[in-house]
Order: sequence, then structure tokens, then C-alpha cells
Amino acid sequence: MSDIYYLYEPADIDTTQIEMLPDAPELFAFPVVLSGEPDPVWAKTFEQVWKECRYLNKLAATVRGDRIRFICSQKQGMEDYLYLIESRIAETNRRVEAYWKKQGARVERLKYEHYPSSFRPFAVV
Repeated sequence: MSDIYYLYEPADIDTTQIEMLPDAPELFAFPVVLSGEPDPVWAKTFEQVWKECRYLNKLAATVRGDRIRFICSQKQGMEDYLYLIESRIAETNRRVEAYWKKQGARVERLKYEHYPSSFRPFAVV
């Protein structure tokens, strides 16, 4: 078992990956990139938090790698989901942090880095 576990933040909506669903033309899917790839405890907790949410117009959400894939109706639009997404990620982090601390593990928030850690600017002027 690792000594450090992470909490994640939503980094961005990947607009290059928005897809219309062929079996349901009124729906589309879009991924929200997280600040890292969650461990199985975080992913399972997020999916439970999403299912428990009482927002009537929510559809499916699935953790895949460092992204969460959301399905949304075209008439609803992504904007309605943004607050919901952020609040569900925050609730997941709250529950996961409590779980890992109870296990005696250290917990850190993994911040989103726009550039890979190997990126080095050419010069500072």
C-alpha cells in the first residue's frame, strides 16, 4: 500500500473529444480531464457519489483513466453540468480524504499541470 494518496481536481473539458452518440442523437458525451489518474478507491467513490446525486437531469458518468466521461442531453448543454461536476468531484475528495486518513495514510491534492514536468522554457528574459 502506498503511503500517499491523492485528491483530484477537474482540469478542463476536452472539447476535441466531444462525441455525438449514434444510438441516441439527442445525447452527447464529453470528457472532463482530471489532474491525474485516480486510484480505484477514488474512481469507485466518484461513481457512488454520482449515483447518489439527486439532480434529476443527470445522465451517466464513468471514470476512464485521467478523465471522467459524462453523457449529457443536447437541450440541456454542458454548462448546466459544470457546477454539478465540480460539486461531485469535491464531495468525492471529501469522502476519499476521510477514508485514507482513517487508514493512517497521507493525502495530498494533486494540482493540474498544464505542461508536463519535463517541459523547460528556452530562456527567461
